[in-house]
Amino acid sequence: MEPQLILILVLAYFGWMLWIGWQAHRGRSKNEVEENFLIGNRNVSAPLVAVGITMGWVDAFQFAFTPALTFDQGAFGLSYGLVAPVCFVVMGLFAGRIRDHAAKARAYMMGNYFSHTFSPRCAALVGACMFIYMFTWLIIQFVFGSQVIAAVTGVPPALVILGMGLVTLAYMMMGGFLASIRTDLAQFSIFLVFAAVILFSISPSAPQWFSSKPVAPLSWWAALSIMVVAGISTLIAPDVWQRIYSARSAAEAKRSMFVTAGLMLPMLAFFGVLGLVVRYFNGAPDSNHVISAIFQSVVPQPLMPLAIIAFMAAIMSTMATSLFGGSMNIASDILLEMKIINHQKMEKTVRWLMLVLLLLAMLISQLPFDILSIGMICMSAVLPVFPLTVAMVLGYQVSEPAAFYSLLISLIVYFIGAYLNIYTGAYALAPLVIATVILLVLQGVQPRRSKVV
Repeated sequence: MEPQLILILVLAYFGWMLWIGWQAHRGRSKNEVEENFLIGNRNVSAPLVAVGITMGWVDAFQFAFTPALTFDQGAFGLSYGLVAPVCFVVMGLFAGRIRDHAAKARAYMMGNYFSHTFSPRCAALVGACMFIYMFTWLIIQFVFGSQVIAAVTGVPPALVILGMGLVTLAYMMMGGFLASIRTDLAQFSIFLVFAAVILFSISPSAPQWFSSKPVAPLSWWAALSIMVVAGISTLIAPDVWQRIYSARSAAEAKRSMFVTAGLMLPMLAFFGVLGLVVRYFNGAPDSNHVISAIFQSVVPQPLMPLAIIAFMAAIMSTMATSLFGGSMNIASDILLEMKIINHQKMEKTVRWLMLVLLLLAMLISQLPFDILSIGMICMSAVLPVFPLTVAMVLGYQVSEPAAFYSLLISLIVYFIGAYLNIYTGAYALAPLVIATVILLVLQGVQPRRSKVV
């Protein structure tokens, strides 16, 4: 592996992303820039919505978690890869209505949707949950992405974080959501080439991938908890709803979910296969070392430059989604809804928030983290919102006090669970149970249809 070649490719890739960000910004009137910056003018085609969602999920966590799961669990790990595609098919049934309601309410993020239905204080709590999800996801990219790239290239992790972070911030500051859409397409193309080449190189050993037994079988309850949390975090992931809002029509929003399901199935299967291959060739002593084993044992040495660029593309795509989404959660769901800022200050506020969140994520990423724990803590942040979302989307009327206290108390329970690190064990669904019980106890759900959705 020639360090000079890798450096040239990395710099070329960085330059390409910056050029796309600049093109997303230049040559437009002020109003067009603002709408494109915040939500892509609500004019994004179904394929681009699907590519954006897919690249938001093809990230450092998927490189680490899904192969580690198949390394330990075998077939169950592959079944985990079915959860997201099935959930996106379900989302396709409601995406059109969600998109139209969001356009009428001028919603940018998920909390705005709840404000129109319930109240600004409910929107702020939803925004808090979704911010935790987005910001934690951003930290994951820095922590595990920099570790792998540093191990493969010898570049210090801090320098890797700085390079990826500053380039991502630069093109997002220039083009916002529109830049994210366009860079996602470029990054998707890079990753698709990488996946196809790797699958071709390892395909001769395909019959033996399933021959070895699971290393560390999960209990049925732990397996169920992982599936439930993964499913719920798919159905109400803030980046998914944000992408639905950006679709050019209800029909495009609906179609985008089915396209996403079609893209996610082979992508997640690819990550699962990597874990099976590492296990078959005894490339790692345990699941904690699977991600490094992928680059050391599975990727042929001549393809290492392509692998590094593809890995960076996956990380930076999710980094952009998380950085922009987390900033929008604060600006739109909390500051705008609580009337601390107005629409005219949204773009400027989001730019400053992206800078602050990037610096905070860089600092926090220097702490030690466990990939499974932090990933489950991240996904579980949406659990308090799920019961209310289901009631709202299915058309049931919920009283504002029931909605607010369900969100507030279950969010407190979530924080306690995060502190106690319960989200990989038997109590992982505690915030979901609490949120559901409170809705029922307060008799907030009434058996009549709402006109909101």
